Amino acid sequence: MKNGKTLFNLACCLAFSVVLLAFSCTGSVDAVSDDDGGDPPIDCEGFWEIEPNDSEEDANYVALLPDLQPTNLCGTFFDYEPNDQHLDYYYFFLNPRPGVDVVMLNIALTTKDDVVPAIRLLQSVYDDQGNTVGYNSLGMFFGELGELVILGFPVPYHFLDNNDLFLRVEGIYPSDYIEKTYKLQYWNF
Repeated sequence: MKNGKTLFNLACCLAFSVVLLAFSCTGSVDAVSDDDGGDPPIDCEGFWEIEPNDSEEDANYVALLPDLQPTNLCGTFFDYEPNDQHLDYYYFFLNPRPGVDVVMLNIALTTKDDVVPAIRLLQSVYDDQGNTVGYNSLGMFFGELGELVILGFPVPYHFLDNNDLFLRVEGIYPSDYIEKTYKLQYWNF
């Protein structure tokens, strides 16, 4: 009796799989439309942002800095409603060699020509118990014509007080409600 039930279950699973495969292979290709769909996205291979990452608490962790083999960070700008900004936060933990109190940071961000990219660098502020009570702005940078380059920016490091770095990435552009992609590269020396 047990072998009969097992064979019946196996046959049902096989039949279901065949039906599922048959339905998944019957898709059709849509006709080509005259709508150009806007500009193609920026070609970006690397770490794609994971939403939500719109605040320091939801920041995407990226890597330890300094990083000997950094990767690209890829993301999108999008204005959801008038006067509403879309911010992307990325988080790095600082871990330089012993005795080093500054990590030199380089950033290059590329996007569409009609976007003014902006990056704010932040570090956590801690209370006496080690709880985060706020964020200290290290600087705000604006690019032009779809590019922003920051070279040799000194990020302070102390193993208790200055041990992290947040990047807040945003794009300023005409509110056309079209998603704009960006590629952010970072490296250290």
